[in-house]
Amino acid sequence: MFSADDDPRHMTEQDDSRASARARAPWLEFFDSRAQLDAFVQVAELASFRRAATHLGIGVVSLRRQIGKLERQQGERLFRREGDAVRLTGAGRRLYAVARLIPGATRTDMLAQSLSRPVTLALDEPLAHDLLRRGLMTYLRNQPRARINLLPAALGQVLEQEADVRVVLREPETPPQDDALLVRRLGCLRFAPFTARRHQTRNALPLEECLLVQYRGFGALPAFEEWNALVGQRKVGVLEVDTSDLLRDCLIWSAAVGLLPHYSHRLDRNLLPLDTLLAGTPALDVHLLVRRDISNRVEVNAVVNMLVQAFADRREWLMD
Repeated sequence: MFSADDDPRHMTEQDDSRASARARAPWLEFFDSRAQLDAFVQVAELASFRRAATHLGIGVVSLRRQIGKLERQQGERLFRREGDAVRLTGAGRRLYAVARLIPGATRTDMLAQSLSRPVTLALDEPLAHDLLRRGLMTYLRNQPRARINLLPAALGQVLEQEADVRVVLREPETPPQDDALLVRRLGCLRFAPFTARRHQTRNALPLEECLLVQYRGFGALPAFEEWNALVGQRKVGVLEVDTSDLLRDCLIWSAAVGLLPHYSHRLDRNLLPLDTLLAGTPALDVHLLVRRDISNRVEVNAVVNMLVQAFADRREWLMD
């Protein structure tokens, strides 16, 4: 019996429909879905099912099933085990060569596309002004398509806008507690009193004649008790500021003393540390916070890796 499916006109319409679909989605010529294409490319380029699954945000078992289905469709093995890694077979290399020609298929293409999604990054004072500034600028120069919404934050400030990634300073042994966040300790940041080198070397002013500049966020922290007591003894000659940049400018351009990260004189030769002013060393722990629900996103991982590397590059400045 002759059916409508056997009608040559109907078959032509089906062929035209398939051709149109392949034009819109070129991977349909070799893969049954975009997800299958992405799975194959990730495993091929990362040489690991586990790492590929992490980047794709799926389980390893699910990923293996996708690759197994693709191998059955192709009728050949696409990967072989080589030590701890997986490598492409000859058939796999041929399919990968085809996949690379599909727009947006490679990890480089996928990264470029995903980096265009904005990441909200919050940095506690004074980290945005010295330790992370160079790393952030280098990252943006190397990833011109990246989009970062940078939020400066005061110590302990609750942000009105939720940050995807945040670097915070906290009292030692008091890490942030929030089930919605992944928390990673990056080190311990020491602080020291500084003044302008030119004022101290030319005039050698006694402390009583110097303006004390206090970053407002330090005032309630037990770790800064000795310094806060020094400030509290003053009835006059104290300036409270909200930003590290303003504090630094006050030290440079006036006969003033204030707390800065202990490495500040390495970045600015105009600053002179006053090592004997305090008996102790104020310090705060540095923690990296990442929203758990988006921690697998490529653009979020790229920012996290940049931050971790920035601290690793200055490991000698961080006391543990």
